[in-house]
This record gives sequence, structure tokens and C-alpha cells, in this order.
Amino acid sequence: MAPRVFLDANVLYPQLVRGCLLSAAVEGLIVPCWSPGVVGEWAHTALRQHGPQAEAEVRAEAASMAARWPDGLAEAAPGEGPLIGERTGAEAGPGPGLTLPDAGDVHVLSAALAAGAGFLATFNLRDFPPRKLRDLGVAAIHPDALLWEIAGREPEAMARALTRALGPFPKLAASAQEAAGGLKRARLPRLAKMVKRGEIGPGA
Repeated sequence: MAPRVFLDANVLYPQLVRGCLLSAAVEGLIVPCWSPGVVGEWAHTALRQHGPQAEAEVRAEAASMAARWPDGLAEAAPGEGPLIGERTGAEAGPGPGLTLPDAGDVHVLSAALAAGAGFLATFNLRDFPPRKLRDLGVAAIHPDALLWEIAGREPEAMARALTRALGPFPKLAASAQEAAGGLKRARLPRLAKMVKRGEIGPGA
């Protein structure tokens, strides 16, 4: 049975990372979970960096995700969500039951627990102390570690997922060397090494 994986905003914003994770979900390798607060952070980053059109595209993609995985959207517990509607960069309240080094991350952990996720995919591992999460039955994992583990276990399915993820990037899809370089720049170095060594590859 595929693990339920909660996706933090910082793994949804980079298009290639998001593409790899959601393509893995299409292959049935993970069950993706997220929350309105995470979508709010993702949309705010897009707005800040690329303007209103980019924000609208995020909202549309989030709606598409919700349509494809209707049980993936989870709410943080009352009092553990963002302070003002969806989080827009402001600090989130610490909530009554959970604490983390950065109070702004409490809504992420709360929603991951509400989703029944076994894993929380994030680039910010230091913000989610392993001992605290272990006691709650969830583990924070770097997206590279997650995808590398999946690729080692299900190379053919991950190759199909990678082909799909590289679709919007014709230059990266042109060769294993280009794909590996793009994955490395996207902070997925272990997955990149597997592609470079020919262990998995787009189109395989």
C-alpha cells in the first residue's frame, strides 16, 4: 500500500520537484496530502516572485490536485492554522497542542496528522525534530530521499513518473545528462545520480 505523504509548500513550489512527487502519485507510488494553509504559502510565494498570473496558476493546479486526489486535502486542527486566513508569510500561531522550533510550521504538522500521513516531505528538515514527530507517528523526509527510495524499490514506475515530470522541460528530457543536471539543480542529487548512472531514466 502506497504511503500517505504530506507535501510542504517548499516541495510544491519548485515545478520539477512538484512534478516528480505528483507523477509518483499518478503511478500509485505515494498518496499525496496537503492543506489550504500549504496552498496559501505556495500561492503567496508565486505571487511574490512572479505576480498575479502565477498565483492564479497555483490556485488552478491546487484545484486540479483536489479533483484528482479528493482525500488529499486536510485541515489543520482548530487553533493550529495560519493566523489570518491562508498563511501569507505572516507567522502562524503556535496552537494549543503542538509546538515546533518555528511556530509558523505548526499548521503543516497539524494538517499532516489530520491527513493520516506517515511522511512529511519538506526541504526544511531541521524545523521538524525527528523525536517529536516520531512520537506522533509521522516522519519528516527530504524529497530527494523519498524519491530515491521509491526509485530503488520501483525503478520502472519511477522512470515513467520522471518522464512525465520532465515533460514541461524539453531540454532536460533530451538526455540523461541534461535530466541529471536539472534534478541536481532542483536539490534532488541522489535521484540525479541514479539517472546519470542509468539506473533509472526518462522513457525507461
